[in-house]
Amino acid sequence: MEKETFNYPSVEAQREWLSSETFTAPKKYRIVFVGRFFQGSTGIVSSLHRALEGLGHTVFPLDPSRHPEVLDRSSGAQGGYGPIFFRPENIRAIFDSFAPDIIVFCAGGVVLDEDAKKFFKDEKILTVGLTLSDPDVQDSVIDWVSNFDFHTTNAELSLNRYLEEGHSNTLLMPFGIDREYILRRVVSDPDLAADAICIGHAQNRPDRHEVMTELAKHLDVKVYGNGWPLPSETVAGERLLQAAHGGTFHVNFPATRAGFTNVKCGVFETIGVGAVLCTSEFDEMSRLFDYGTEIIGYSSAEDLTQKLKFLKQNPHKIEEMRRQSFYRLTHEHLYEHRWLKLFENIEHALLDERIKPGDEIRRLSEILSNERGRPRTVIVSGFYGARNRGDDLLLKSIAEGLLNEDPNANILVAAANPKIVEAEAGFQAFNRANPHESEKFAASATGMILGGGGLWHDYTIARAGGVSGIVTGAKVSPAHLVQLPLMVKSYGGQFHVYGMGVGPLEDEAARAAVRLTGSLASSVILRDEISKNWLGDIPESWDVEPVIEPDAVYGLDLNVSQTHRSLPNEYVLLNLRPWGGDTASQDRIRKTVLGFAKSNNLPVVGLAMQPVDVRALVGANDEYASDFHSIVGAETPLEEFLDVISRASMVVAMRLHANLLGHRLGVKCVGFAYDPKVQAHFEELERADFVLPMETESELLNSTLSQALNSSLSQETCDLVKENEQRAKLALAGLAQQIVGAKLQVSPIKGMVHEPIAEPKAKPESNNGIWDASESVHLGKAVAVGGNLFDQSRQVPVVSGANYKGRRLKMDLRAPIAGDYVELQLPIETNPGEGIRTELWIKQRYAEKEKVRGYMEYSVLIDDTEVFSHEVAEWNPRNTVWLAFKPTQQVHKVCIRLKACRDTKNWNWGTATELTLERARVLKWENSDDFAWGASSPYARGKILNSGSYLEL
Repeated sequence: MEKETFNYPSVEAQREWLSSETFTAPKKYRIVFVGRFFQGSTGIVSSLHRALEGLGHTVFPLDPSRHPEVLDRSSGAQGGYGPIFFRPENIRAIFDSFAPDIIVFCAGGVVLDEDAKKFFKDEKILTVGLTLSDPDVQDSVIDWVSNFDFHTTNAELSLNRYLEEGHSNTLLMPFGIDREYILRRVVSDPDLAADAICIGHAQNRPDRHEVMTELAKHLDVKVYGNGWPLPSETVAGERLLQAAHGGTFHVNFPATRAGFTNVKCGVFETIGVGAVLCTSEFDEMSRLFDYGTEIIGYSSAEDLTQKLKFLKQNPHKIEEMRRQSFYRLTHEHLYEHRWLKLFENIEHALLDERIKPGDEIRRLSEILSNERGRPRTVIVSGFYGARNRGDDLLLKSIAEGLLNEDPNANILVAAANPKIVEAEAGFQAFNRANPHESEKFAASATGMILGGGGLWHDYTIARAGGVSGIVTGAKVSPAHLVQLPLMVKSYGGQFHVYGMGVGPLEDEAARAAVRLTGSLASSVILRDEISKNWLGDIPESWDVEPVIEPDAVYGLDLNVSQTHRSLPNEYVLLNLRPWGGDTASQDRIRKTVLGFAKSNNLPVVGLAMQPVDVRALVGANDEYASDFHSIVGAETPLEEFLDVISRASMVVAMRLHANLLGHRLGVKCVGFAYDPKVQAHFEELERADFVLPMETESELLNSTLSQALNSSLSQETCDLVKENEQRAKLALAGLAQQIVGAKLQVSPIKGMVHEPIAEPKAKPESNNGIWDASESVHLGKAVAVGGNLFDQSRQVPVVSGANYKGRRLKMDLRAPIAGDYVELQLPIETNPGEGIRTELWIKQRYAEKEKVRGYMEYSVLIDDTEVFSHEVAEWNPRNTVWLAFKPTQQVHKVCIRLKACRDTKNWNWGTATELTLERARVLKWENSDDFAWGASSPYARGKILNSGSYLEL
């Protein structure tokens, strides 16, 4: 037999070429990228974002679902339609800290009004709006797109209308796919192999029903999504990629919900996985791919069926088509190509005064003249996002030190609360307690810094389960803090410990976790001698010798400007914090300081370094509130906060950084050694006489306060402060230089790490036959989806994960509207005609409240038939449900759906009404009835009679 020859290399060979190819923007910018990432790593927003980063831009992804305050929805627009107005002033910290050149909007329906347009003009930020759902949404945004500096549409039809109506700032930017999506390695699932597939929902889409049903008569067909007349499942993330790789032919339907014919993003995803695209024939598509040689065009279900049957008999033609379309995609239609072309078109537009007036051309040209390099991504991990002023200052100091050495560094914060870090500090952040999210950032990190702050201690090691917390996902203690460094090192990044406070550290498990962490580090910088002593012999197993440098806040530039806050000429500044339940010591300190101040005719001002400090200052019932002149809250702007400290006659504080700032500002301080770090601070400044144990009696405290008030800081202390300031700046500069000198992490596939589905273990309850693992249903294979029952274009983000407690489900919405739903679809394999009994254990935690009934309910469905519904506010205990029927098909879906019955108020309904499917099992059912059901809750409202009725399945 003659050997077959092809005009193009194999798809795998082309992938190898693509993996070594470098795409680099000639000019690189700092870009804030606004978009909702609810579809995960396979969504269009993620793909656009990855391509920007792949080109070398420094990108801050701003997700409005994390920061809902940035969107003004007063127009009532929803479901991807506009206008939804962007409110930049609500996240000013991001623009101040990140200092972007460009902001890109790809959130559905988001536009700029005149105030927002002026904000970005004043801030010298170029605005680009991407409309991704044209032509459907064009009418809802067309009146506003001229407020962007530049605007793009995905559809040729829409482009013509924008230009005809005078929106000359609009450019065409077709869909595409990014390189990382194509290069993502996927473990195949033989169960998903098929001749032809379609990925997409099919409710009220008869065109889709007709084609796929006809194909299924002749070929092996699989469909993915809701509303299909064929057996289906909904896929996302890793499962979606597996399904896409499993189909030889992908059928793509170009009709939009509004009836337009349009190129869909699935076109490029199909070719990117190496499949053959099948779609209707229309001109816009023919300008992207050639029908017949690169893709298959068809005119009817019968026409497509005949073409696919012919190709199956001629696999050589299938292979040539795969190779040729893949070549066209990777050379013309990547999102990397789209972004390069867009910025090239913007540059050309700035040469044409018919598009922009001269003053605008000068403004925008100046912005685009900024020269940036490919960024080094640096992760800073610590106790950030808890509104602790001391930790906030540590982060600010570290960030300033890094940016001084490399102004283009991309700083990411592994935080306790990423939303607060982004909104208040302005740095991109992620939840370090989420291992899968952490891996995504660890994969691209040039370097990581653990610190500063007192993070190595015994306090929470028991809660973490000891050193085993390293591998069991502990979220506290040194066992937790080693997880992210392990991931960074595994991907080739540098790891450093900086500004670390240690102690107490006596627990062997805590010491073991610290021993491992230090062994990974390229450098370890401790903040005091006491910390080094607590380590003992641990560093003997490290490759680096720990060194001692001053606390990072010594290196922070302090900009103090007198404020208009009304304060006495002289006053005592008092700080207390909750600690270990020792309220007796706090009461004694508070009463003693208030009494001392009164006897010296000095008012007392309270200083909160964290919101919880206010309660420690005024007492549980505010009984001491009237004894204070005022309370300076932790939210006070930094310059004003520093001014309050600098004007005090004396600082009396538990918090380390209240004392440290006081000493830096030349104020006498008296501290309390609730933690070794406070003792160390006073000792290093030769002021050990002014730090006291928490248990200190009032007489000694009074004496120490009097001594401090009637003395001044010694010249030796002042000199030590200055020395520490200089040493801290040099230490941080040296660390930053190590990271800046490290090799850039630019692997093309690191931004799309794997997203495994957790698989809960079956939990045998007893030996009485109630629970048999062999009958259990695998909850990890349940598919979670979201949408709106009345508006199929509306996108409802769903949160679902599995652990030993079961499979949880909730909406990622604070205020769902009527018809919003999320559901778990559980596939049940059956033998047609044989009775089965499916049992579900459903737990929801919402309180039984009469006043909130009628808003949210959950229901159980077999396929698309609702069996019963249940108010979330009527029954808080576990609801044990059983459904018995005689199926007529091989596979059925049992769904647990949580839905909004009417528009809700902004009460965080999505989180409050979370459901957990704790377990599920299937048993034989030999009753003569065709259908029956029951529930342990008396409030379950049936949709079908329990007996005497027939459910057609």
